[in-house]
Amino acid sequence: MTDLAVFAALVVSAALLVTIHLSVVWGLARRPPRRDAAIAFFLVPSAPWFAWRHGMKVRAILWPASLVLYGVARILASR
Repeated sequence: MTDLAVFAALVVSAALLVTIHLSVVWGLARRPPRRDAAIAFFLVPSAPWFAWRHGMKVRAILWPASLVLYGVARILASR
């Protein structure tokens, strides 16, 4: 892959991860108990768990998928 493609994958995957994380936190903030949103915001890896428990199954699956995509992009960027 070219350097530009790897850089683009890195930027897009990081933006996707942040967007999905904030979407999960926002969704949790709209459902009781609202403390789950605060926990997911500060304890980042707990976000997919709380999303799954509150019925946000698509977000719960997209969160770790975007993390894996970011990890692959980081590995490619380090080469």
